[in-house]
Amino acid sequence: MKTNPISDIKICSHLYTFPDDKNKQGAYYLIFEILVNGQRLTDFTYYAVNLEELIQSIDRDGQFYIITCWCGVPECAGVTKGVNVSHNQDLIRWTVTQPEPSRTLTFTKKMYENAIRTAVKQGKKLIAEAKHSSNQNLEVVPMQNEGLIALE
Repeated sequence: MKTNPISDIKICSHLYTFPDDKNKQGAYYLIFEILVNGQRLTDFTYYAVNLEELIQSIDRDGQFYIITCWCGVPECAGVTKGVNVSHNQDLIRWTVTQPEPSRTLTFTKKMYENAIRTAVKQGKKLIAEAKHSSNQNLEVVPMQNEGLIALE
């Protein structure tokens, strides 16, 4: 594995709404965003993060549709190639070709696992807070993430 500089990864969750879309007013969406070195990996008002694919990539090499459409079908957002993930000792390497630009990123496994764990906890917290507020119309994006952040 060619070594690249180690990148910082964070996965943030927050509630998103479409303030200008009258058909969706009052609807809130729990979305996740991947930040690499403090910058969004892509436009997460269009694309979504599939946490299931992300979790599977912790220990396995292969192609993972970590970036998908809000509906959960990657092709719907024009993503026909997943993130190629490879492992070498305690490093995880991503080769991202879609969405553009193409790039290769390297993370430590510990940082990667912590980012995912934190995102799931943060998502659960936001759902709990939304249930106790007026944000009753809440949808988890994509729907594949619902089971991971469901409240016990």
